[in-house]
This record gives sequence, structure tokens and C-alpha cells, in this order.
Amino acid sequence: MKKYLSSLSLFFICFNSYAQAWVMDEIAQEAEETEPITFFQISIFFVLCIIIWLGIKSYRYLKASDKIKYLQIRKKTIIICLLILLLSPISILTYFDIKNSILESDAKKVLNNIIDNTDTYIQLKDKLFAIFDEILPCDNQTPNNEIMKDMFYKYNFENRITPYNGIYRCFNINTSGCWVIFAGDAKAKGFSSEDNPSLFHGWIRPYRIRYYSPYNINPQYDTDRVFPNFVKTFIENHNAKLNDNIVSISYLPLNDYYAITPIPGGEEMWNKNKLYDESSIAFERSYEYKTIDYGNFDITYCISRPGKFGVCEKLMTGHFLGKRYFDKIHAVKCYNILEKFIIIWLFILCSITIIFYFSNPIRKSKFLKNSI
Repeated sequence: MKKYLSSLSLFFICFNSYAQAWVMDEIAQEAEETEPITFFQISIFFVLCIIIWLGIKSYRYLKASDKIKYLQIRKKTIIICLLILLLSPISILTYFDIKNSILESDAKKVLNNIIDNTDTYIQLKDKLFAIFDEILPCDNQTPNNEIMKDMFYKYNFENRITPYNGIYRCFNINTSGCWVIFAGDAKAKGFSSEDNPSLFHGWIRPYRIRYYSPYNINPQYDTDRVFPNFVKTFIENHNAKLNDNIVSISYLPLNDYYAITPIPGGEEMWNKNKLYDESSIAFERSYEYKTIDYGNFDITYCISRPGKFGVCEKLMTGHFLGKRYFDKIHAVKCYNILEKFIIIWLFILCSITIIFYFSNPIRKSKFLKNSI
């Protein structure tokens, strides 16, 4: 019987030791320690041996104790277990909160460095592909979404176009233009800060062309001719840095927890400018950037599809007590450790309960009385 109880206790102690090693391994990974894996494995082995030895010694010590000492030890053990049960989850939550706060601060520093590196980033295109949609001269300042091209509107085109305020022809220009990200520019204007760094982006493009003479009307030729010079001037005025792949900036991982991702907003940098295409969705709006007079015609350039990038915590899928969920990465990792702690602690409590149960001197005295 004695050998059986010793073997049983040894089994539970070994299992709990392995479980504790499991949690220690998870914490070691989270802390990103640089020690070699072999050293960690050796440490786990020694911890395992010490815990097994302590478990056996505790069992033998309790077995040889009298009733008073046994009850004292059991009381202290219960108090210690309750403290561990209370403090361990708090410690785990605090650890991940502190780590998350540090990584968030580091991520903001990285983004601030990107912002301070240049005023603007721009992605050029080899050729400007455009479709021209003619509108009545009287609508040359009208937002595109407010132009009702009904039968009466088409009738005016079919008969004759009446000049309006010296404008003979007017065209909407449907093209993407160049993708730009305002970095240092946005910070200088107060739309970004050290504590809340942001990148404001959009497509800068020719939006509307107006002709002030009935002759030499060729919107495709004129737009292609002046747009390269417009882009060149924009680069000079905004200290713009050429980037063939702005996506590499706008979706840049900053560290294990954080990355640059889209965040709400973006139009606040332009909402005082004239709106040329209004939508309930801010991302679909177009704001006037500048109108340039080229003599026979002028072109209004707009910032279309304004948006905003900032520091955001990554999301990932996790499982907690058999339930699947989707949350921020630090929360998922935290809940993962808590789940393992709960499972391991249940086995530890079972092991402690078994050790105290079979080493109980009261149970031993009752057994001797029944034998007599």
C-alpha cells in the first residue's frame, strides 16, 4: 500500500512539474529571452527534479507528523494556495499589460521616425489613364454627385452648349492619379503628434478641366501635357520622397504586437476645402487641392479617397476553454496563458489534495482503530 501511494504521488508530482515547465516555457517565449534552448531545458530538468524531491519529502514529512502539526501545515498550505490562485492571474494580466504598453510606445516611436523622415511620400505612375465625361459649363463648380444627368441635361448637349462665365466646355476627369501619403506635412499642420502619430493619404489627381475658348479643345492631350509638371512641382513643394510601393509603408509591421494599419478619419486634413464629390462614406469623397490656370484652360486637382494610417494592435484568433474568439494579440496571448494556468493549477490542487489525504494522521488513527 505504501509503495502504491508513493508511486501515485510521484506520478502527480511529475505531471504537475511538467505542466509548470510548460507555463515557464510560454513565459520565456513572451519575454523573448536570449538564453539558449539547451540551457533552458537543463534548467527545467533541475526544477523538475527539485519539485519531485520536495513532493516526496512533503509526503513523508506529513506521514510522520502528529495531528496538530498536520492541521497547521494544511492550514498554511490552503492560505498559500489561495494567495497563488489570487496573485498569479493578476501577475499574468499585469505582465501582458506592461508589455503591451511598452510595445505600443516603441511602435509609436518607429512611426514618428517615418513621419520625421520626410514631409510626403508619393507613388508615381508611368502613364495617366483617364476617361473624360463632359458636363455643362454652368456645372463647372458643382459637386459631381449633385449633377443630375437626366433627359433635360442630355437635351442641352444635343442642341447646344451655352457658355457660362467665359467657360465654353467642361469635363470631369476620371483617373486615379498618384497615391500620396502626408507625413511631416500633416504633423506640421497639427493633424499628427508624437503621442498620436498618423499618416494621411489619398489620391492626388486632375479632377475637372474647364476651357475658356471654343478652340483647341483636347482634354486628353492637355491633361497628359501638364500633369507631369504638376507632379514635379508637388514633389518640390512638399519635399516628397518617391516610393514605388507605398503599401510597404502603409501596412508596415512595427513589432510583435503593433503595425501601421488604416484607422478612422483622414478627411479632417481637407474638410475646409471645397468638396467636389460628396458621399456618406468619407473614403469616397474628393476635396479640392488646387486649381491651376493654364491660359486657355484650367484644371482643378483634388485629393480623392482620403484616409488615415496609425499605430494599431494586430488581431489574431484564439481559444479559451474550448471557445473560439478574435481579439487583440496581447489579449489572446494573455488568455492563452491564463487557460494553461487554470488547467495546471487544477492538477496541482488535485496532487496536493491526494498528498494530504493519504498522509492524514487522523485517517491513519481511524484505520488502526478499525483494525483492532
